[in-house]
Amino acid sequence: MFDCMNSIFSKISQRRAAIAEQIASLEEEDKLWEQTYRGLYFKRQLSLDQERVEARTAKKLAVLAMVSDEIELKLQNKQSGATLKQIRARVEAFMPDLPENTLRSYLSRFRAEGHLEHNEKNSRWMLPNPKEGAPE
Repeated sequence: MFDCMNSIFSKISQRRAAIAEQIASLEEEDKLWEQTYRGLYFKRQLSLDQERVEARTAKKLAVLAMVSDEIELKLQNKQSGATLKQIRARVEAFMPDLPENTLRSYLSRFRAEGHLEHNEKNSRWMLPNPKEGAPE
């Protein structure tokens, strides 16, 4: 009888641990969405209407928000775009565990999707010029 009781308590503990893990995962996702919302709200020219809002895209879009913030910061300092090193430093401050290969992959995707431009001559990433008629 006591073995049955120990078994149920063990299962309850396991379930509670699984719930705690889910909560932590959702809290992390929420932080990413908050970063994305704050970072991209005034950057409507990036035309993100086709992006899916799912757990798997949270990190990607949060990175785009941080990259666009870094580029705008450099523009305010009269620089043309941001280097990979500058972008990596910005992203690492918020996502220290993001592998550099993943960041490079995201940047390539952002360029392919028209969210970013890359100047090969000076190796700087830039926001695209707003299209005519597009909200700014």
